[in-house]
Amino acid sequence: MSETTTGSPDKQKSIKDQRRVKVDWIYLYFVLAAFDILAICASLYSSHRNLERHSKILQSTDTRIELLNTLAELDSRVRDVNAPGNDVFDTQDVALERQRADLAWVAYEQTFQKLRQQSTPLKGNDLGNLDTVHSSMESMRAVAVQIFDCFEAK
Repeated sequence: MSETTTGSPDKQKSIKDQRRVKVDWIYLYFVLAAFDILAICASLYSSHRNLERHSKILQSTDTRIELLNTLAELDSRVRDVNAPGNDVFDTQDVALERQRADLAWVAYEQTFQKLRQQSTPLKGNDLGNLDTVHSSMESMRAVAVQIFDCFEAK
């Protein structure tokens, strides 16, 4: 009778094994849940770092675009400074062409100074090239003044 109330030893062992199997599954569940949380955290961290890199690249690109726009503006100003020295041969109006040259030179100087302020991304050699361009522009301006002086001396 004691066997029926307490059950057979094999039956008790079987119940303990079932409980143990249930407990083993719970541990596996928690290990998998922890792995999921770790994977989500790693994904969020990676996404955050990629977003930061993307933002830095966009800022760098914006800086380069501004620099290229200023260089394009400087190119236009260089042509404006050069034109009066050539146009005086066609127009024969020295006063007008001298005035155009002076206004173009002021605009060139402003654009050049703007480029100087924006040129932090440029390397040392590029800055030297800017100085070479500026000295060439000064020489070109001096030649234009000589041309104007020759026309006025006529």
